[in-house]
Amino acid sequence: MPVYDGILIKQRSEGQSLDFFAFATSARDILSWADIVRTAEMHGAAQRLKNDAHISAIKGFMNASPENIIPTTVTLAVSPGKFSISEVIHNHENVSLAKMTIEVEDDEKAAFVIDGQHRLLAFAELESMHPLLACAILGANELERALHFVVINNKTKRVPSDLVKAIVAELTGSQKEELKNRLTRVGITLGNYAVALNVLNTSETSPFRNLVDWDINRGINAIRRIKPAALEAALRTIISDLRSSIDIDVDDAIQILSAIWRGVRDAWNSENVTWSAASDTENQHSKLVDKSGLVAVTEFIVERLNHKLEDGFDVNDLVSVEAFSKSIMLPVPSRFWSIKWTETGLDTSAGRSLIRQSLAEIRTAAANRVDDPLKGAVLVPSSE
Repeated sequence: MPVYDGILIKQRSEGQSLDFFAFATSARDILSWADIVRTAEMHGAAQRLKNDAHISAIKGFMNASPENIIPTTVTLAVSPGKFSISEVIHNHENVSLAKMTIEVEDDEKAAFVIDGQHRLLAFAELESMHPLLACAILGANELERALHFVVINNKTKRVPSDLVKAIVAELTGSQKEELKNRLTRVGITLGNYAVALNVLNTSETSPFRNLVDWDINRGINAIRRIKPAALEAALRTIISDLRSSIDIDVDDAIQILSAIWRGVRDAWNSENVTWSAASDTENQHSKLVDKSGLVAVTEFIVERLNHKLEDGFDVNDLVSVEAFSKSIMLPVPSRFWSIKWTETGLDTSAGRSLIRQSLAEIRTAAANRVDDPLKGAVLVPSSE
């Protein structure tokens, strides 16, 4: 029976949360008792398909220099009854030095890989048995495996909605409802459009947090600035216009829209006016998140993402989507959104087209190093 020295951690003192055990060992050792089961291959599994290119990239990184290390943790779910904890030495209220024994029986695996399958497979193929840091969730059942897979992976690289649906389909009715409730609380809706706006207003990763203009936005820091109709239109733009390799539903669109607008927000370069400013005072109002501006910018970036997709860009990679969106908007001076435009009433298809045309003209002028890239843009007065 494999035995490991490590740290037993009870992260939550309240409720029925599971303990986890942090330790280090080789990938080959872990794979001797932990299985990588993929949703496409086995009932109840929660894992992506293997990506050989990803495995090769990790091996290449490790072989490129003896100074290269990968400190990120592999996450495992140890099944109930497949482990025991002994020789506990308490050195903190909820943290203890301990030994974990894995109960291996015949060829049956004791655990499942939740995150890090490609690191494990890559390290297992290396000549040297480099140790990997691992975190084992103790006593995790099928529901816990599904929950942690979606949450861990959805925060950096979006889990395709079809994979989530496949995982959920094999849960029992009560498990589905519990999973839905727990995921919604961390900002994942599983395609429920009715709660999409609430997720955008409450999720810590949403750039629109505490900004939606509706009655349930009651937080102490709430600023009712962004119309729900603007967010709904932006979500529809992503669903209908983004030419992704997978079908995009509301849940996917929420993640992509948030990534796009985190980039837009971070590209804002005015020290005097915030990107979501709503004051009617001259030079204190940003049209960026008026309905016409928010939808037009989303359309503008989606158009450019579609061109990137032709080059193999992955819209599942939310970090890359955020960085790309920031690069698109950085050349646009924030002053564009606070000056008086030559046209009003732009919340129409034709009006948003004028905003997109102006953005394209400004970006072109900036690329050509024009002193004031706003000059000549269709919505900018000649006096500016």
